Amino acid sequence: MKYFWEDFTVIDFMGMFIPGALFVLVTENAPFPFWELCVGFFGADNDLALAVYFVILSYLLGTFFIECSKGLERCLCQDLVGARYAQSAAYDAGSQAKKWFCSLESPPRFSDIKVAVHGRGAYRKRMLFSGFYELCRTLLVAIPASIVVRLIGGYDICILTLPTVHAPCINVILYLGILYIILRRMRRFLKYTVEYTYGDYHTLCCSGSPTENSSHAASSSETEGP
Repeated sequence: MKYFWEDFTVIDFMGMFIPGALFVLVTENAPFPFWELCVGFFGADNDLALAVYFVILSYLLGTFFIECSKGLERCLCQDLVGARYAQSAAYDAGSQAKKWFCSLESPPRFSDIKVAVHGRGAYRKRMLFSGFYELCRTLLVAIPASIVVRLIGGYDICILTLPTVHAPCINVILYLGILYIILRRMRRFLKYTVEYTYGDYHTLCCSGSPTENSSHAASSSETEGP
């Protein structure tokens, strides 16, 4: 139960609440009057109700964004997860965990590996990297969505107000630069998450008893590739 609540707070706060809250704050009145709807229902003096409303709305929007962003992993991180792990040049070729994993005749799926090492090894570190990865991945959807919504509402989307005719182009470049940096950090955090997960799985299998090792080998032979 302790590890469940750690998963819940890290992933939910970083991957769902923060992107959802960003969208609510940035798109206020453009074109969805979140604040007016809440004030009209609860009243302007009910701070607790407004806070609860903000948290719930941010979480719901963040849940929508994180679902929409799942395809980004398949499109932008194919070389970091799944069957690509053993062949990927992104990981250290001299890693003992990678060498051991490549030697398996029928490697287990990454999802099965995460279940096997749940709560073990560098669990807190893995969850932190996973939380930052989810945050970056969801922001890649939440930021463009915020820009589109503000454009629909006819609101300014400029980061910098510059007295030049090239100001729109400069702001577009800034947005693209921000998204590119977030993408790079997303890949980096996912890489760390995968490395620590496979490392803990290697430690678990190689340091366990013969009975445990044989059971892991049996389960690996019954599963498909990662």
